[in-house]
Amino acid sequence: MRAGAAGRRFCQAPWRPAPSLWPGTGQLPNVRPPLGCSSRGWGCFLLASRPVPPLPGLSPEALLRRTRDHHVSCQERFGRARVLRERAPVLLVRLTGTKYGCGGGGCGACTVMISRYEPVAKKILHYSANACLLPLCSLYGCAVVTVEGVGSIKTRIHPAQERIAKSHGSQCGFCTPGMVMSIYALLRNETEPSNEQIMEALAGNLCRCTGYRPIIDGYKTFCGEAFCCQNEGKGGCCLEEDDGLPSLPNKDRKICTALFSAEEFQPLDPTQEPIFPPELMRMAECQTAQTLVFRGERTTWISPVDLKELLELKAKYPLAPLIVGNTCVGPEMKFKGVFHPVIISPTRILDLHVVKHTEEGLLLGAACSLTLVKDILTNAILQLPAEKTKLFCALLQQIKTLAGQQIRNVASFGGNIVSRSPTSDINPVLAVGNCVLNVASQERMRQIPAADLFADGLGNDTLEPDEILVSVHIPHSSKGEFVSAFRQAQRRENALPIVNAGMRVVFEDGCDTVKDIGMLYGGLGSTTLAAKQTCRALIGRPWNEQLLDEACRSVLTEICLPSSAPGGQVKYRRTLLVSFMFKFYLEVLQSLKILYPGRYPDIPENYLSALEHLHSKIPQSIQMYQDVPPGQLAEDPVGHPIMHQAGLKHATGEAIYCDDIRTVDEELFLALVTSSKAHAKIVSIDASEALKMPGVVDVISVQDVPATNEFYNYEVPDIIFAREKVTCVGQIICAVVAETEVHAKRAAAKVNIRYEPEEPIILTIEEAIEHNSFFKPSRKLEHGDVDETFKTVDHILEGEILIGGQQHFYMETQSMLVVPKGEDKEMDIYASTQHPAFVQDLVASCLGVPSNRIMCHTKRIGGAFGGKLLKTSLLACITAVAANKTGRPVRCVLDRGTDALVCGGRHPAIGRYKVGFMNNGRVLAVDVSAYINGGCTPDDSILDLQGRVPIQDCIAWIECYGHAAAGANTEDLLLLIEFLISELLRQFRAGYKNQPLKTAFLKSINRISRALQGSRRQDCPHKSELLQCIIEMIEEEPQESVCFPILHLALTTIGSLTLLKPVLDCEVRSNLVSKTIKKVYSLPALKMTKLKAGSPTYPTQTQDFYEQTMSACNSVLTSLLSEVPNMDGLQEILIHTNGWMESEMPHERERAVRSTSHVLKFAAEHLDFDVSQEFSLLGQLVAVLGMRTMDSVKEIGLQAAQAMYHLHHLTMSQMVKEMDKRPKNKKGNIVKWEREDLFISGPSVFHNDASKVAQAFGEHLSPGQLTELVLKTTSNLIHGDRLISQAASMLLRSFLEECGTDVEDLPLTVREIYSRLPNIRDAFTKQEAKRAICSLACRRVGGVVDCLLEVSVGCDGNAKEVWKALVSDPYSNTRLLRPLLKCLQGEDPRSENSGRRNSKSLLPLAATNALRWILTLPNAAEVVREKFPHLLIALVTQISYSLGSSRKGSRRSNYSEASEPSGVVSSGVQALKNLIACMGFCRVYNILTIQGTWDKLQQPGTFFEGVFDLVRELFKFNKAHMVMTFKLANAYLYHHELKERTVGMAFFTELLFHRDIGLRFVKQDILDVLREWMAQPCPQMQLFGIRGLGHLLQHNLDDESLEALLTPLTASAVSMDKRIVKETIKTLQSVFDRIEMKKYTSLCVQLIQTMLQYFHDEDDELRRISKELVETLMNGVAVSDGN
Repeated sequence: MRAGAAGRRFCQAPWRPAPSLWPGTGQLPNVRPPLGCSSRGWGCFLLASRPVPPLPGLSPEALLRRTRDHHVSCQERFGRARVLRERAPVLLVRLTGTKYGCGGGGCGACTVMISRYEPVAKKILHYSANACLLPLCSLYGCAVVTVEGVGSIKTRIHPAQERIAKSHGSQCGFCTPGMVMSIYALLRNETEPSNEQIMEALAGNLCRCTGYRPIIDGYKTFCGEAFCCQNEGKGGCCLEEDDGLPSLPNKDRKICTALFSAEEFQPLDPTQEPIFPPELMRMAECQTAQTLVFRGERTTWISPVDLKELLELKAKYPLAPLIVGNTCVGPEMKFKGVFHPVIISPTRILDLHVVKHTEEGLLLGAACSLTLVKDILTNAILQLPAEKTKLFCALLQQIKTLAGQQIRNVASFGGNIVSRSPTSDINPVLAVGNCVLNVASQERMRQIPAADLFADGLGNDTLEPDEILVSVHIPHSSKGEFVSAFRQAQRRENALPIVNAGMRVVFEDGCDTVKDIGMLYGGLGSTTLAAKQTCRALIGRPWNEQLLDEACRSVLTEICLPSSAPGGQVKYRRTLLVSFMFKFYLEVLQSLKILYPGRYPDIPENYLSALEHLHSKIPQSIQMYQDVPPGQLAEDPVGHPIMHQAGLKHATGEAIYCDDIRTVDEELFLALVTSSKAHAKIVSIDASEALKMPGVVDVISVQDVPATNEFYNYEVPDIIFAREKVTCVGQIICAVVAETEVHAKRAAAKVNIRYEPEEPIILTIEEAIEHNSFFKPSRKLEHGDVDETFKTVDHILEGEILIGGQQHFYMETQSMLVVPKGEDKEMDIYASTQHPAFVQDLVASCLGVPSNRIMCHTKRIGGAFGGKLLKTSLLACITAVAANKTGRPVRCVLDRGTDALVCGGRHPAIGRYKVGFMNNGRVLAVDVSAYINGGCTPDDSILDLQGRVPIQDCIAWIECYGHAAAGANTEDLLLLIEFLISELLRQFRAGYKNQPLKTAFLKSINRISRALQGSRRQDCPHKSELLQCIIEMIEEEPQESVCFPILHLALTTIGSLTLLKPVLDCEVRSNLVSKTIKKVYSLPALKMTKLKAGSPTYPTQTQDFYEQTMSACNSVLTSLLSEVPNMDGLQEILIHTNGWMESEMPHERERAVRSTSHVLKFAAEHLDFDVSQEFSLLGQLVAVLGMRTMDSVKEIGLQAAQAMYHLHHLTMSQMVKEMDKRPKNKKGNIVKWEREDLFISGPSVFHNDASKVAQAFGEHLSPGQLTELVLKTTSNLIHGDRLISQAASMLLRSFLEECGTDVEDLPLTVREIYSRLPNIRDAFTKQEAKRAICSLACRRVGGVVDCLLEVSVGCDGNAKEVWKALVSDPYSNTRLLRPLLKCLQGEDPRSENSGRRNSKSLLPLAATNALRWILTLPNAAEVVREKFPHLLIALVTQISYSLGSSRKGSRRSNYSEASEPSGVVSSGVQALKNLIACMGFCRVYNILTIQGTWDKLQQPGTFFEGVFDLVRELFKFNKAHMVMTFKLANAYLYHHELKERTVGMAFFTELLFHRDIGLRFVKQDILDVLREWMAQPCPQMQLFGIRGLGHLLQHNLDDESLEALLTPLTASAVSMDKRIVKETIKTLQSVFDRIEMKKYTSLCVQLIQTMLQYFHDEDDELRRISKELVETLMNGVAVSDGN
C-alpha cells in the first residue's frame, strides 16, 4: 500500500506519489487494509508537510492531533479531533497546526479542507469542515488538507497565511489556523471572493482576543471588487497612506490609519496550489463500488453502496444511527456519553442525493448538504416567479444563518429534520409549508407530512425504527399565500436560536379573508410546537388588528412555558412569541398593500423597523496612531505598526502551544473527577471499578499530596483536592491517570462517590446577603459623614441594578504537562498560564520541595482573560502530584465542558445605591454597596476589589462598601455609576428653568465625564441623552450677558462628553453642531468703550466671557472632529459654519470665520486624508473664504486668509505624498517641481488678492468642486457689498482662467453669469464677469457659444458686448464661427454631423442676432472670410424660415414668443447686409439696394426673386466664392428639410446663369436633376427646374440633351401656375432657337394650340411671350414643311 500524501507543492506539476516510508513494496507492515478496500490504498490522502499513509476507522482529528506511542483502537478516536494530532497505530502524524478548541464544531479552530472527486460531474469539490466532528471513516476517497499543507515559514507561506499575519489578525494565535483554512477553502473555489463570501466563510470561526476587523481587513484584499477599510466614511483610505512622508508646515505629527500595505502582499496564484492526487481520481473512476466496513474494539462502521443495502442494514440494526455529517450524533456521543455499537454511513448512496425540479415543487435528497440546499434554493428563487418561491425564500433565510460554513458543508438536510431538535431552524418552516417526507423501509415506502413529525408536541418519533428518510418534497407557493420565518439568537450566525418560528397564511381569492394559517415555534419545548387552536380560531377572519390582537392572546395561552423551563429567559421567550406574530402580521400587510394598492392604510412609521431584516455588516472601524518623525530610524519600532513576532507561525500552525508539545516517553494522561453536589459531605470514594479498566494506572486523591493541600491566601483557603466535604459543583475530588486520554476519561466516569447533603446551599448573591456569607476582608471607601448628610438633603433617590455573570471562554483550555526529572523531585512544568511564578510556588509547596527544583515553562497561551491565574496553578499541582506518585510524565488537557465547570467565570454583581441631592441639583451624599458572587473560594475575587473609579471626584460625600460577595470589578462599578447618572438625569430634566440647578447639573456631568475619562473604559452609554439635554438647555438660554457663564459651562461639558465613547449618531452630532454655533454666533455684538489716549485697556468681564465662550465653542467643534476624524466629520461642521460666514452681521461673520479657521487648522495639523475627491464642500468653502479675504472688516479678511492658509495645507497633503515618491538627488531634494507655489509662504498671500486663491487651489479642485465654486461666486456678483461682489468676480475670472476646462455644468454656469450681468451695478465687477465668460470661451468655445445663443434671442446690449468681447479675443474668434454656423443651421453645435433641423429651436434666431453684431466689428472680415458661402446660404435659409413663421400654422410659430416675425426677418436681412458689407462688396451692396432686393427678401411673395437678384449680382463681380457656393447649394439639394432644399435649389438654379459655373459643371446629371424637378408636383420646384434649364441654354448643349427636356417642358406649359407657364414659354423659346424644329412638327403644332389660349389672358407679359413663341413655332414648322 502506498503512502498517499502530496506534501507541500505549489505548482500544477504532474502528481507523483510521495516516497514510501518503508522500502521495498511500499506495504505497511502488520497493518491490514480495512474491509472492502483494495490493496492499492485506503483512499484517504493528507496534504501535509510529510508523507502520511491513511488510517482505517479513525476520525480526521484522529490524524490531526498529538502523537503518542500507545496503540488505541479506532473507535476510541471516532468523532474526536485528536487523530491528526496523536499517534495512530504504528504511524506518527504530529500535525499539531489543527487546534482542538470546543470539540463540538462551534469555534472553528479545527477547520481543515476536504477535497473530493466527483466522477459523474468530472470535477473536484473543495470545502471546509470541522475536524472535531468529522469521522475519519467518512473520508474514504478524500484528500484532507491541514494548515501545514498550505504553507510553512521554512519554505514558502501562502497568501492566506501572510495576509492574516501582516494585517495584525493574530494575537494569541490559537484560532488563526482555523481562520486560514476557512479562507483557503474559499480561495480554492473563488479566487476573487466577494466581501460577503469572506464574511460567510469566517462566520464559523471564533476569535476571542484579536477581534474580527483586522482579520477581515487582511482578507478583503483578496476581493476582486474595490475594497477600502474606510469605504463607509470612517476615515481616510488605508491604500492612500504612506509612512515616512515629510510633514507639512505646522504639521508636526500626522495621524495615520494604515496598519499594513496591501501592495506588499504576494499575489494569489491559483496555479501554485497542490493538485488533487490522481490516484484518488483513478480509484473513484475505476473501482467498483463495494460496501465499506471498519471494525474497532466496540464500534463497527458500515458504508453501503445503494438504497437496497441500506434498508437491509437498517432492518438488521434498527437502532443504528445514520451519519452523514456527524453534527448531531457526534456531539451526543462526545458530550452525553451515548454509545452506538453499529454506525451506518449512507453518504455514497445516490438516491439520497437526488435534486429534482418538478411542476409541483422541488425534490431534495435527505443526504444533500445544507450548503448544496442553499445553492439550489438560491438558483430556484432567481429563476422562478416570486409568487412560487415564498416558501423557498423563508427556508433559505433560515439556512443562511444555520450554524457556520463548516457545519453547513457536511450537515445533511434530512439529518436536521429527523433529529427533531427543538432548536432546528428549518423544521418549523418545512412543517408550516406542508412539505412532504418520503420515507422507506425494507417493507414499504410511504409519504408523511413534515408536520406529522411534531404532531404530538412531545418529541416522540413518528418514523418506525427501520425507516429512513429518502427525500423531501418542498412545494411551490401559490397566489395569495405568504410564508415567513423568524429566529432570535445571541448572534446572527453560528448560534442556536433562543426561539424560532415558521408562519404561513393563505387568503381567499381577491380578499384578505384567512383561508388557512399555520404557526410553528421552536425553542419552547422538547420539539417544534404548533399553535393549532390559535390557527383554527383565525380561519375566516379578515387580516386586521383585531385578528392580530386575538392571535397574540391566544398563542400565549396555548403555548405555555413554565417558569422552570429549561434554558431560562421565560419572559423573554414568551415575548418573542408575540413579537414574531406581530412581525408576520406587518409583513403580510405590506405584501397585501403591494398586491391591492389603495385598499389598506399605510403602516405607521414607528412600526416600519419591525420589517427590517438583520443583515451582517462588514466591520467598519478605524485605528489611529501618530506617524513617526521623518528622522526616526527604521530599527526603532516605536510608533510603527509591527507585525506579531509569531504571527506567521500562528498562521502556518508552527507555533507550539502546551498541548502541541510532542509526547514524552511513558507519558500518562490525567482526567479529573469532580463533585456533582453543591454543598455536601463526602461519605465514600470507590475507585475499584475504575482501576480495573484497561489502560488505567492509578487514582490520585488528597492522600497522595505530599505537603500542602490548602492554600490560605485569605480566611477561606483555595483547595487542591476536596477533603471530607465539597462546597460547589465541579470541585475536584480526585483524578484518574491512564495510558490515554480516552481511557482516563472513561475510568473517571466509573469512580463512585457517595455524598451526604448539607445546609445551607447558597447559590445567589441575595442568598449570600441573607446568610451574611462574605469573604474577608471587605473594602470600604468613606468620605465625610454620610448618614448625617442624608438627613439634610431635599431628595433621596434609591435603587438597585443587577449585572449577570460571564462564562470564561478562552480558545485554548487549561493545559499542562509535568515531566519528572528523576532526581531530587525536580520537575519541568509546561503550562498555559498567566503567572508561571505562581505555578512554581504552589507546586513546590504542594510537593514540599524548594522552588528552585520546579521549573515552569510558558512559551505562549491560547487566550486567558484572567482565567489562567490561580486555577491553572491548582491544576498544575494536581498534575504534579500524579507525576510525583507515578514517576512518569503526566499531561492534563481539559475539555471545554470540564474547563467551564472547574474554572468558573466572571462574577455576577448587584449594585445598591442611595443618592441625596438638593433642589438646585447639587449631590451631597451617595451610599453605594456593590456585591459580587465570589463562588465557594476567594481565588481571584478579592483582587477585583482593587482599582476602583474615583467617584468621590464628582460628589461631595460618598460611602462605598465592597464585599467579596461585594467587591464589584471596575466594569461593574462603572456600569453602576452610569445607571446612577441615568436616574439623576430623569430627576433633573424637569428643572431646566432653574438657573442654579442648571449650573449644578452641568458641573456634575462635567466632573463625571472627567472621571470616566480617567477610567479604562472611557465609555458613557448615556452620552447622547446627556448631550440632547444640554442642547435643549442651550436653546432655552437667553442672549443676555448674565447667562454667558452657563453657556460657557454647557459648551465645556459638551467638549468633555465628546471625548467619551460611543461615537455619536450622525443626526445627534449634526444637531449638536447646528444648535451650538447658532447660539454662540448669534450672541449680540460687543460695544467697545472708547478710552482716553494713554489710558491702559483691560478686557471687561463681558469681553472675557465672549472670548471664553468662543474658545469653548471651537473646542467643541474640534472634539467632534476628533470623534469622527474623517472627511464626513469635517464637512458636517463646515456645512454649518459656511452659512454663517455669509451673514449680513459683521460679528456673526467674524465668529464663523474664526471657527472655520480653527477647525481647518486642527484638521491640517492632526488629521491626514485626501481632500481632492471626498471633499465635496471644498469648492464652496474656497469661494466663501476667498470672498471674505476682501471683507470690509479687516479682521474678518485676515481671519479668512488664515483659514485659506490652513485649507491649502490640507489640500496639499496628497500632493506631498506624490512629490515624496519622485526621484531625489544626493541631498534628498526632489529633482523636478511641477509648481513653484507648492507651499504658500503665509496667510498674507491671500489677503485682498483673490487671484492667488485660484493659483493655490486651481489644480486641487475636482470638476464638481469647481462647479460649486463657480456657482457660489456667480451668485455673489450682485452682492450688496461692493467689495464682496468685486472679490466674487475676481475669483470667478481667476478660476475660469486657471481651470475653466473642468467646469461640469457649462450651460448652467454661462446662464448664471449672464443672467446677473444686467443687475451688476459695479463697473469693475461687470467687466470681470465678462472677462470670465471670455476666459471660459477661450477654452470651451463650442459649449459657451451654445449657452450664449440661448440668451442672445432677446437682442439686449449685454449680449452685444459679450459677442464683441469674444470676437476681439485672438484665440476665441478663430474657433467661434463653426458653432455659430451650426446653430444658424438649426443643428446641435456639439455634433460633428449635420442632422435634422429642430423646428422649435430658437438657436438660429439667436445665432442671427449674434452674427449681426459680430459682422459690424472691424476685424470681422478675417473671422468670416473662409466661411462666407456657408454663412450666406445659412442666413438666406434663416430668412426663409422667418418668413414662414408669419404664416398661420407654420412650424416656426414659436418665434412669436421671442419677437415679432417682422423683426425676426429684418434681423436676418440686416445680418445678411452686414455680411456683404463686411466682405467689402460695396458695389454689390449698392446695386442690391437700388434694385430693392432687401425689401424683396422680407416679403414671402418676392423672397425668391430677391434671392435670384442677390445671387446674380453678388457673383457677377465676385468669382472667388462662387464655386464653393455652388457646391454648398448642391449639398443643400439633399437636405432633410424642405426649406433648406428650396433655398439650395434657388442658389443652384441662379448660379447656373453664370458662365463659369455652366462651363465647369454642365453635365448630364444636372440635366437629370432639372428634369426631375420639373416633374415634381411642387410648383416651386417646377419653377426652379425650368428657370435653371433656361440658364443652361446660354451654354452649348447638344440636341440630344435638349430633346429629353421637351416633353416635361410641354407639360409645364399647361400648368395652372402662371409663373410656371411664363418661365416655361421663355425656356421653350430658347430651346426652339437652338434645335431643328422639323424633327418635332407634331410637338410644335400641339404647342401652338396650347399657346393660343393665352392670347386673351389678363397678364400682358404672358400674352406677349406666348405670341412670340407661336410666331417662332409657325416659322419653324413652315420651313420644315416647305410652305
